[in-house]
Amino acid sequence: MISTIQNRQTKPDHGAAALGPVLVRTSGLGLKFGGNRIFANVNAQLRQGECVLLTGENGAGKTSLINILTGNLAPTSGTIHYSANGKQREFSFPIRWWSELNPWNNFRPEFVAKAGVGRSWQDIRLFGSLSLRDNLQVAATSGWTETTMAALVPR
Repeated sequence: MISTIQNRQTKPDHGAAALGPVLVRTSGLGLKFGGNRIFANVNAQLRQGECVLLTGENGAGKTSLINILTGNLAPTSGTIHYSANGKQREFSFPIRWWSELNPWNNFRPEFVAKAGVGRSWQDIRLFGSLSLRDNLQVAATSGWTETTMAALVPR
């Protein structure tokens, strides 16, 4: 099990007002693969200006939790609330089948990235034939994403 989620401010502490707004809040997150419970009932909030330390043994679910928060993996239970760019969005899990039919209401990495939540990977995932600038532009949030609508509707 994940043993610690510690929040630390990255700016000097001047009381509660020094903390930024809550950007991501989880409630009761759980994850199972097959019959194996990876974690259960993870409640956390991530604020602007914080640096978060996530610890646990190998296989405790740290990377899975990061994948969930960034939209790369759906949890089996709980809720995630995103608040960024003046927009609020909440996802409840498990996702019901009818939610999957709406291309604008799915829990996907491109939505989470547009909300300002991202991650860095442990291994380098650059396109060798592109410059650094071009690699960064590939990840730009204003770009056309890999969605069903992008495949069906030409630019």
